[in-house]
Formats: sequence, C-alpha cells, structure tokens
Amino acid sequence: MKAAAAFLATFFALLLASSQGPPSPSLPTFTDIASSAGIQFQHTSGSPEKNYIFEAEGGGVCLLDYDNDGLRTPWRTSSAG
Repeated sequence: MKAAAAFLATFFALLLASSQGPPSPSLPTFTDIASSAGIQFQHTSGSPEKNYIFEAEGGGVCLLDYDNDGLRTPWRTSSAG
C-alpha cells in the first residue's frame, strides 16, 4: 500500500510540474510615432452607406522611389470620393 501511495504522490507531483510548462514569451509592444516622424494623414472612409463590399475597403500605403532619387517615397491612399 505504501508503494502505491508513493507512486501516486510522485505521479501527481510530476503531472503538476509538467502542466505549468515553459513561461510564455512576452508580447511585442508597438508605439505610434507617426506624428513625431512628420506623418500627417487621416483616413476618410467616404460615404457612411456601404452597399457593396468594395465600397467598404479601406485605404493603403505604398513605398516606392517615385522621383528616382534612391529614397522610398510613401504614397498614402484614402477611399474618400
């Protein structure tokens, strides 16, 4: 009987230790730096009525070398009509 009790105690101790698992990694933290970087953009969604799915799409951003100066130029779009 003592062997069974020792086995059960060991089993539950191992079960408890294995259920905790490794610590989860911390989540990344994002900081809005748009205004301090000089980006001034407000997305306008157009009309409040959305009759079709393509009318509900949002804006977007593209980075391209528009003037061929070797630097990426941000191009921001909005769905305002």
